[in-house]
Amino acid sequence: MNKNTFILTAIVGLMCLFLFKGLYNDPKKIQSPLIGKQFPQFKLNDLYLEIPLDNTSFIDKKTIVNVWASWCLECEREHSHLVKLSRNDDFDLVGINYKDQKDDAIGWLGMRGNPYRIIISDQSGDLALDLGVYGVPETYIIDENQTILFKHIGPINNTIIENDMMPLLVKNK
Repeated sequence: MNKNTFILTAIVGLMCLFLFKGLYNDPKKIQSPLIGKQFPQFKLNDLYLEIPLDNTSFIDKKTIVNVWASWCLECEREHSHLVKLSRNDDFDLVGINYKDQKDDAIGWLGMRGNPYRIIISDQSGDLALDLGVYGVPETYIIDENQTILFKHIGPINNTIIENDMMPLLVKNK
């Protein structure tokens, strides 16, 4: 085998190995660079009351932060799971309504139930941008000090809740 054939074979082999490895990566498990960092500072209004909200609106316990919108079809798939999670007093549930019309969002929740203690209205998308949101829905877990512990892209389901979220939510209660 000559030198050029060997180099070409090595390059093709490495490319195949790289592509083969990619088949087993879950695109929803993107490690956020914000894991271990503070939740972004924000000053936005509550969806219902239009009162100002900021980081002091979080209470001192672990919190699930869910980014959603009424126009999001995948948000419909995960909503019943959020309603179940909202019944647990060990942690809080906060919504970020992303680039949505107020009346549409309130109507959507009126038909399906409101699992959130507060809903941050992010019509401009600036808070979502600061969080590195790829699209809705996305779910985060923050601790009592507003440190981001977890990020999930896409709708949550029972498997994600049990395997990924609950161990973080009940750890060191």
